[in-house]
Amino acid sequence: MWRKPMIHRCCSVENSIATKAVDLYMKLIGWKYLKNTLGLFIRDVYDNAQDFEVDTTRITAGEDYTTNQQNMRMKVDKAWALILSSYPKFPPDLRELFSRVRERCENSGRTEFSKKLLSGSIFLRFFCPAIMSPSLFNLTDEYPDERISRCLIITAKSYPKPRQLYQVWREGGIH
Repeated sequence: MWRKPMIHRCCSVENSIATKAVDLYMKLIGWKYLKNTLGLFIRDVYDNAQDFEVDTTRITAGEDYTTNQQNMRMKVDKAWALILSSYPKFPPDLRELFSRVRERCENSGRTEFSKKLLSGSIFLRFFCPAIMSPSLFNLTDEYPDERISRCLIITAKSYPKPRQLYQVWREGGIH
């Protein structure tokens, strides 16, 4: 019976002990980086009184869908511009970790898996959770109200395609 190679079993996108350990390691090593990269953005979302709701079934009386959509687009663009421009400051220990994972995957003929794994780890398990739940990453001490929470969730879910992110970061030295 064929078994997945160890790298696939330990580093899949599932919630294994290995992925939870890597998630914790990223939080411990990367919290200052996240604070420097996203801290002011998160503070702005908390302090800004603009409406961001873009679900027409959730818009309340007095809100304008087009204005909300523009507000949200500006927030999403700002968040991802901050992230994409921050790759030179990405923590060296995490850079080394992901470089070794990529190398190991590529040496076993799993280049495509490497791209998915790195994108998933960096963006789906690091940046997106930090945006959706900033208090868990020490980006704020406050818990968001419903409006702020909705803005953060929509922002995190609006990330570019992982392959595009991988390519941008790879060109910038995260590989």
